[in-house]
Amino acid sequence: MLKSRPKKKAGFLHKADRAKLKAACEAFACKPWIAVYVEGSNGADLFLTSLLNYDKNYRSPNAKIEGWRMTEASRLRYSQDTDVKHLRIAFEVKDWWQS
Repeated sequence: MLKSRPKKKAGFLHKADRAKLKAACEAFACKPWIAVYVEGSNGADLFLTSLLNYDKNYRSPNAKIEGWRMTEASRLRYSQDTDVKHLRIAFEVKDWWQS
């Protein structure tokens, strides 16, 4: 059975996970970044940005589970933000399970 989330939003970071992420980054002397992978029927998108940029520009402070919006307006906004890195992968199925 295939389960999917609503098409417009992908949840990815619980409030409890935020403290763990920051603690791990402090322990390893690195800056916290997040990666969001969203897969559809024709392809996938990978977005990378610093936690600082996410908090400053995209975070909804009252959300129990933080999300990454995938509306057309949100995708346009990400494309205009030089601090959001984006990789698009297109799927093309060939010779899959031929008899």
